[in-house]
Amino acid sequence: MWEGRTPEGPIPFIHFQRQPHPEDEKAITDVLRRYVEKGLGGWDDAWMALVVWVLHGFGHHTDGIDRELSRIPDAIKAHWYRTFNLATLLHSPCDWSAHILQGGLRAAGSHGYNRYEGSGYFATPMDVVEMMTEITFGDIPTEEQKVMTVLDPCCGTGSMLLYASNYCLRLAGQDIVWDLTLCTVLNGYLFAPWMVMMPGYMDEVLDEHRARMIARRGKPEPAPVDLSALREAARAGELAQAELFR
Repeated sequence: MWEGRTPEGPIPFIHFQRQPHPEDEKAITDVLRRYVEKGLGGWDDAWMALVVWVLHGFGHHTDGIDRELSRIPDAIKAHWYRTFNLATLLHSPCDWSAHILQGGLRAAGSHGYNRYEGSGYFATPMDVVEMMTEITFGDIPTEEQKVMTVLDPCCGTGSMLLYASNYCLRLAGQDIVWDLTLCTVLNGYLFAPWMVMMPGYMDEVLDEHRARMIARRGKPEPAPVDLSALREAARAGELAQAELFR
């Protein structure tokens, strides 16, 4: 980004695990334990509080994050400052949030209410995510992969975007659950910083790269998408779906 160009060669590949290493999981359990023992919430609440605290440390500020941060007792923040090691998360490259919010810490002998488990939240397994991204990118040349756009319209904690970050530089996600989008943002800071820190001027750099790839293939630029038509079709689908629940 400093040089205003796309990196040469493929993006360094990270093999994301299905769940963290047991030693790393125990370390995070120990970090969160005091929050739970103080009766401030269950293990999922403790993790989400830690997510907010870490995002604040990365400099990611929104009104929602600042509000949630103010609800964490100072004693807990001080405890995390002394005991939390960011390298623990990096040492086990996986979707930590998906693992924990589906009751993962209970496997370490922990107990507590999990509101996400009760809501039917279920993350796509990383093996399936890996297969889907491999199918999507297929035999597309590396230089073209890097400037493709991946949008996950129901991203949850961002598992799909994690694996897509092995291929491309344009990543976006959305979800109706605000807490889960925070988890996606955290995954971006940990494993794919370009997903959350890409400056606006890089859009032109990536567009130029894409134009060169198209010219090299001798293919015409694809016609622009009619966004208004897509919005109308989506709205019609929403209305039709709503009728099913009347």
